[in-house]
Amino acid sequence: MAYHAIYGLRRSGNHAILEWMIKNFSQKDQRYVLKHRLIASGNSCYLNAINEYIQSRDLFIDYNFAKITYKNLLITYEDIPETIHSEYTLGFNKIVILRDILNVVASRYKRMMDKDPKSLGYKLMKIDENFFSCWISHASAFKRNILTIKFEDWLSSKEQRDKIANNLGCKNMDCISTIPFHGEGSSFSKMEKIPSVKDLLSRSKQVQLPTEILERIQKSDISNLRKEHGYL
Repeated sequence: MAYHAIYGLRRSGNHAILEWMIKNFSQKDQRYVLKHRLIASGNSCYLNAINEYIQSRDLFIDYNFAKITYKNLLITYEDIPETIHSEYTLGFNKIVILRDILNVVASRYKRMMDKDPKSLGYKLMKIDENFFSCWISHASAFKRNILTIKFEDWLSSKEQRDKIANNLGCKNMDCISTIPFHGEGSSFSKMEKIPSVKDLLSRSKQVQLPTEILERIQKSDISNLRKEHGYL
């Protein structure tokens, strides 16, 4: 039985890793979309971005259904620090999914440029000081003994995914071909194809970021953490 609270910034590869995780926990290469926010595989499921509907009765219903029905439950939070939690994840193990901030920003910026500024999709991709503070918190989580899954490590090889799965207490089935509909796929290739490892690791070279964003990333509070994680 596994109960995990998963934290990640949008465009950090969260859903690719979540889909892989529930298949590893269930040891079944299957996937069922029960609701937009509730995805299952065998005896495992995840509830997506509960902070976006935390006050809704729908969450209460979804959570209780998932808790009763599935042995392994992952509940995710998006774009908030891992220091924040709700009653739904009391006692859950915390896991942070981390991606180099430069590539997260590039993917978010590309998605923003493709959206109407008045749309929800545009607003969900905002790059502001709250975003930077959240990345700093996530990048510091390992210092508080919170398991951190680096997207780049997970992406790099089956050997790395084997190690991550072992840390989670399960066997890596290495089912990584699903393109989740959450977030409408890649910011660059949408739902059309699975991006190559090379593309995913070089998103910052595929878009021209504003100077003020680059200058913020270069400040010591972010750059020092990037060095610690091997991004610089």
